[in-house]
Amino acid sequence: MSNRLFLLIAAIVGVAANAAWAANPVVNLQLFPLTGEIRITNDNPTDFVFVAYTLDSPSGALNGTDGVWKSIADTYDASGNGFIDATNEWTELTPNAGAHATSLSEGSFPNPGGIFPANRSLSLGNIWDSTVISPPDVQLTIYFSEVNNEIYDGVQAVDGDYFRNGTVDEFDYSFWRTYFGSTSANFADGNLDGIVNAADYTVWRNNLGLSVRGSGSEESGLASMVLTATAVPEPAGIVLALLSIWGLLWSRWRAGQHSL
Repeated sequence: MSNRLFLLIAAIVGVAANAAWAANPVVNLQLFPLTGEIRITNDNPTDFVFVAYTLDSPSGALNGTDGVWKSIADTYDASGNGFIDATNEWTELTPNAGAHATSLSEGSFPNPGGIFPANRSLSLGNIWDSTVISPPDVQLTIYFSEVNNEIYDGVQAVDGDYFRNGTVDEFDYSFWRTYFGSTSANFADGNLDGIVNAADYTVWRNNLGLSVRGSGSEESGLASMVLTATAVPEPAGIVLALLSIWGLLWSRWRAGQHSL
């Protein structure tokens, strides 16, 4: 009974989260300290068009070495798999920047630029050295046109954490089950193939117990790091609050039954 209630609550929270994203479109910059990966996520129910982006790290924590940086120009444009731009060729504005780079940038010429699909995530490769400086110091600037841009701060993440609360645990598994088969739940798409499927269960299983907050030897000195606040609604906190309320009501009902 409790598992069914949990899944129902998770489904309700998912609907509420999607509604919130539609009302307040966001882009997230995810930094994975355990692997060094950097991802950009489109947590909106619609595509968006952009012409360029820049990653900035004042401490020089970026690695722009050719083949390490999975740039759009190398991987996702017309000469690659076309995921971001199936028509145009992108250009690296900081080609082969090497290790300890302070900035990585690329763009599309001419306009209109590339299209970031709705509810999808883009991996730029394992290009972040989390040992250079403790707090994540990477910022993302996305240029939606020549005169319109937005800046996003990095948020720490870990593979298999579908709740986005910094820990891979049983709640992430329940979320994976709830959204199995979905093509609009990128938060549970661990391998970034556009659908929540068995491969994403494997990602969760392989990372179960890992965390980027709290304590634990698996964090290699990163235990003291605390996740930065994110604009994306945190379903985990809502679910846990609802479960606490349900547990309290259940306890009171049981107590009432025993008193009869």
